[in-house]
Amino acid sequence: MTAARYANECIYCGEHDAPLTKEHVIARSLGGDVVLQKASCKTHGDITSAFETRMSRETYGVQRARDGVPTRDKERRKVLMAQRVSITGINAAGESETVAISRDEYPHMPMIVRLPTPGLLQGISPDIESGVALTSGLDTDQSSKISRRFGLRDIVWSSAGINPRTVIRVLAKTAHAFACYELGPKGFEPLLLPLIVDDVGSGSYFVGGFEPERRQNKDPLILREDEIFGEKYLIVDISLKFFPDMPLYQVVVGRPLAGSHPR
Repeated sequence: MTAARYANECIYCGEHDAPLTKEHVIARSLGGDVVLQKASCKTHGDITSAFETRMSRETYGVQRARDGVPTRDKERRKVLMAQRVSITGINAAGESETVAISRDEYPHMPMIVRLPTPGLLQGISPDIESGVALTSGLDTDQSSKISRRFGLRDIVWSSAGINPRTVIRVLAKTAHAFACYELGPKGFEPLLLPLIVDDVGSGSYFVGGFEPERRQNKDPLILREDEIFGEKYLIVDISLKFFPDMPLYQVVVGRPLAGSHPR
């Protein structure tokens, strides 16, 4: 993929006369470096930036800092990682004891959103919201080191909260932006705009994973065409490389138009 292409209109509303800003296909805060220039009006840039920031800062802020994902605010990152965090466990006397460690010592414990296959690909009604599974993988080696250091057992570790709907909207925005990058904003019939812009509709109808679950692809983004129940759809496979523990996601982004091909 080339580093940047031009949309020359807002990929969410079609506005082309107002000032337009660039749009990272995968948010820069999530490790993205593919850019659509002149692709977002202020209104919709603010909307997408808000939910991407919630995911990248509130949920994965510490993870991003630890892994060195690019950031515009390097000073904030330094302050974040230097903060002291209280942990509580049971000491040798059998009593509850609280100690403080810095964030950069805190065990890796990422929250992972695991999604079923998109409902559209299963023939499920769009009115049905499928279940979402949340898992957290604790770095047991680092946890054991902290336990031995302070002589504590049964330490209570906590992770950042996560809103699965936010993750689903981020995946939908990423897929839509990539389809616009590959085909142009007018190169396909989009299906995700209500979910991205207005946060309405069943997210799990269009956005999901694979069953059985698949590992991430080598390429972060792949656009493919598939025929589902006699209709052709465009699907984007998404690998969020900033976080290798995440599964491979797939998003039904739209319907192909006759004669439209990747740019």
